Amino acid sequence: MLAPFAVCLFVEYSLLCLQDRYEALENTLKTINRNSCKRGLSLAEAKRTFESAQREWGANKKTLEDAIMDLVAAEKNLAEDRYCQESDAQAHEERVRVNKPVAYWGIFF
Repeated sequence: MLAPFAVCLFVEYSLLCLQDRYEALENTLKTINRNSCKRGLSLAEAKRTFESAQREWGANKKTLEDAIMDLVAAEKNLAEDRYCQESDAQAHEERVRVNKPVAYWGIFF
């Protein structure tokens, strides 16, 4: 009768070992799930940060492009204004030269 008792103890010991192993694996699985959730939250936060930075970069790019276009337009207007001023100055010099009083024997005509 000792043999069945030993078998019974062995089976009970084996079941306890299996239950301990099952609990250890279950704890490991819970830990992995918690870590997975944390990483998922970290990934979601990183994605939001990236999308926010991307939108900000796009807005900055648009602002820079607009500033460049304004500078180009201002440079063109400045060149046109300079050309107009030079033309006006030359026309004024021509009018002054043509309308210059002529002194002829001390009399201005």
